[in-house]
Amino acid sequence: MKFVSQSYYEILDVDPSASEEQVKRSYRLVRRSFEPESMAIYSLYSPEETEAIGAKIDEAFGILTNRDRRRTYDKYLHSRQVSSSVALDPGPFFDRVHDIGELVPLEEYI
Repeated sequence: MKFVSQSYYEILDVDPSASEEQVKRSYRLVRRSFEPESMAIYSLYSPEETEAIGAKIDEAFGILTNRDRRRTYDKYLHSRQVSSSVALDPGPFFDRVHDIGELVPLEEYI
């Protein structure tokens, strides 16, 4: 599934310099396009895939509209471009980002 390998900016089809309002506007458009009842995707994805895509869109929105999480995510993207030692699987990183309690310095992921 293409969504798995896309950045949050690509998922919401916004530039990294996009304002919060631009992110919100794009989120509404993308989310509407991937609603389970959408005729555009009805025959393309299973209900499970549609649900997973919706969750990924919501996750992108949640990160990009939260100033602190977006800053952390941008640092992660930058480190991924600069260093080839960053793991391709961002799962552990995002698990930490979504845990509001204790954040670990980004260097631990490099």
